[in-house]
Amino acid sequence: EDGESYFEGCECDNNCFLTNQKENYHECSCQRYSCGFAYDSKQKLSFLLNNKNNKNIDLQIQIPIVECGNECLCGPECNNRVIQNGINYKFEIFQTKSKGFGVRCLNKIEKGSFVVEYIGDYISENDYQIRIDKLTNIKQKNETNVVIKTYPPIYIICLKEFFSNDNKNSLSTFIDATENGNLSRFINHSCNPNLICCAVRVGRSTPSIGFFACRGIEEFEELNFHYGISNVDRTI
Repeated sequence: EDGESYFEGCECDNNCFLTNQKENYHECSCQRYSCGFAYDSKQKLSFLLNNKNNKNIDLQIQIPIVECGNECLCGPECNNRVIQNGINYKFEIFQTKSKGFGVRCLNKIEKGSFVVEYIGDYISENDYQIRIDKLTNIKQKNETNVVIKTYPPIYIICLKEFFSNDNKNSLSTFIDATENGNLSRFINHSCNPNLICCAVRVGRSTPSIGFFACRGIEEFEELNFHYGISNVDRTI
């Protein structure tokens, strides 16, 4: 990708988690980027496990997560390699009663576990606007020959990261899962979600989007996350 930059790999032997004590994170350069250990010894998000009631969870999601990448000397068994290893659960896409397709897991998922990555094409902000304008301005005739707006599914996610307390310095990443997505594009919104969306960098500056369980998820429970604030005009 144009303008892509990569992190200097760590020089840890085999596994970066020589210790799970935050004060020793300076031993691993990848952990320095993450301001400590993002994952525990079982590869679950540490801040979720330490937050029993999910208090101020939106603030904690801002903590950067940097996984070890190809430039690192640690091996594939390193605990700091999670979303890059892919899915560990079985899922089912199903027809919901009122929200179109949805996704449910066929296994129990423990709090803090990585669930799935949002896969798609990385696009520019300009392409994002063009595609959104096209999708939100589709008009068709109904059964009475009246022209109405139609609303096809939108599978473009915008991840906005802020790097200052005044929210003036930010980075937006756009991923379009319409053509080259995976099952995560069918995960629905909820105001009381069981997943959180996190920016995860795997050896490079461009973030991936990973969904993690913010509480225990039961077998056959529908997966959902909070979509946040939408700037898509849905008015007729």
